[in-house]
Amino acid sequence: MSRYEKTGERPTDYSKWHRTLSDECKVQDVDWVEYRIENDKPVIKAIIETGRWNKTKFVGNQIKVAKIVAEKLGVPCFFVEYSINDDNYEKNVFKVINLENEKKFRIMSNIEYSNFIIGL
Repeated sequence: MSRYEKTGERPTDYSKWHRTLSDECKVQDVDWVEYRIENDKPVIKAIIETGRWNKTKFVGNQIKVAKIVAEKLGVPCFFVEYSINDDNYEKNVFKVINLENEKKFRIMSNIEYSNFIIGL
């Protein structure tokens, strides 16, 4: 294999297969495409890359590729770190940054982030 799975938490079938290819063959999933239905058609509102709080690195090519995809679509691109509390969603916390025009993360509560997503 040319590369290895670092977290052991991704769906592995395709990922394992792709890692058998040359290092020149790069692949990345897009975490989330936020969209709405308008006039019976999907309209893309944003690209959102996500990671678990303190477990995901805010890094290079992952962010660069997401920004390129968003730019080609003419939509904003966000990176969101999240801390999900399965026992009480009201305790969820989100760190949000617009990769086009913000220099630092905004901390949002569950309600604030829900309103942010709804407002896209």
